Amino acid sequence: MFLPESSRRAISSLAFVVVALIFFIQANLALGAPKLDRLLNGKFYVSDISPADDCAMFELFDQISRTANFPLGFENVQGCGFGRRTIVRNDQRSILAASTPREAFDEVAALNRNFRWREIDGMIIVRPADAWEDSANLLNLPARPFQVMNVDADDALYRVLEAATPRVSYVQSRKQALGSRATPVSVDFSGGSLLRALNAVVRAKGDAEWRVGYSSGEAAILIGKLSKLSEPAVGYVSRIVWKTSSLPGPIAN
Repeated sequence: MFLPESSRRAISSLAFVVVALIFFIQANLALGAPKLDRLLNGKFYVSDISPADDCAMFELFDQISRTANFPLGFENVQGCGFGRRTIVRNDQRSILAASTPREAFDEVAALNRNFRWREIDGMIIVRPADAWEDSANLLNLPARPFQVMNVDADDALYRVLEAATPRVSYVQSRKQALGSRATPVSVDFSGGSLLRALNAVVRAKGDAEWRVGYSSGEAAILIGKLSKLSEPAVGYVSRIVWKTSSLPGPIAN
């Protein structure tokens, strides 16, 4: 059927309006969705690492967390230390198919099944798969309630470790982390696991992430800024030793 030029223009304009309305409705629905399920205005880029071995996983999760502006907690496997932070280079990057943070975290996790992630306390927590249910794992130790007011990030970490049961021993650094005095932190922790205590410090600090690495049966914890790769750690504790045999009873939350 032949349509006059004016009719074709009207139909084309109407179609454009309908498409624009659909996008407008979707965008508004997304704003009301949980942060993990909101559509990203752009793409998720990660370093082109193939294969994604254990020691590469922090780098990828960190890149997604910074893009999505999600505080991150990352526990590494033995021998991988803290992992490295990098900027995604245009000539060495992969574009994820994901359109939401949840899809992006799932897509990265699928590259290496040795890690699993969960959202806890408004943070993305990534851990070795078997660490989640391991009662002897450092981060699963119960932690007593505590309060600190206007202390350095280093001191807040010491307080976290002192709250753990059974007792955790650690080496207190003679030199504070360079950024620890930047902004004092106040934490009111109601009790739970050592992991939740770390979350409480990071949430109180703001714009931060925690990392745990292992070497020769000892652990180290670092708190750094989420948004700035160039700035030094704001909190650091090395040579943490705890009871490694299986512990009775449920894992603290």
